[in-house]
Amino acid sequence: MNYHGTSLVIKNRGILLRGKPGSGKSDLALRLIHQDATLISDDQTDIAAQNKELIATCPKTLEGKLEVRGVGIVDVSFIKQHPLHIIIDLVNWQKIDRLPEKKTEQLEGVNCLFYELDPFEMSVSDKIRKIL
Repeated sequence: MNYHGTSLVIKNRGILLRGKPGSGKSDLALRLIHQDATLISDDQTDIAAQNKELIATCPKTLEGKLEVRGVGIVDVSFIKQHPLHIIIDLVNWQKIDRLPEKKTEQLEGVNCLFYELDPFEMSVSDKIRKIL
């Protein structure tokens, strides 16, 4: 099934960034790629369950493409597919619990770790690495 979200791999862990249009998915992805992440897919990610594991795949037309607001579509290194482990919803910091309970979300019948983060906080990249 196709999901609205940007997917990346960091330290061999698949991450899906979700949020409304303009919420900072691609902007955060660009920063993470600069730090060592690899893009799976920007803006749209195909996700399927295989052997009790989620697999994130890039639609063919989006392979290696990242939309950079104010610049345009840029080419980046990418991986065609990777297991998905973590879902991060991008929200304003005021909507985030300071000490959240551990949460999971089910996609395609498979549970995934779930977090909410503000994509524009200076520490967001560090927070993502802590939850890996």
